Amino acid sequence: RRPDVLVLSGPFVDYTHKDIALGKLDVTFETQYASVIHTIEQKLSQTSTRIVIIPSPNDAHHDCVFPQAPCRLASATRTEFLPNPGTFTVNDITF
Repeated sequence: RRPDVLVLSGPFVDYTHKDIALGKLDVTFETQYASVIHTIEQKLSQTSTRIVIIPSPNDAHHDCVFPQAPCRLASATRTEFLPNPGTFTVNDITF
């Protein structure tokens, strides 16, 4: 059975990662983030799983201010982007 909801909290492109800190990433932070989100959407494309993304202050591709705005990706079609902190509801339960 597949999950009904997948909640992922960043960092998705962690600025403390050794390769990122040393500048060894071959693409922009934004491109890497888009790649991560698209991979998740692709893997779940044949399911009805709801995808929820919450940013982290350690995300290199996103402003490090708190509270954080959602880090939306225009090309993502199946993903719900939330702020940090933020709330969402599943089966009438608010998290």
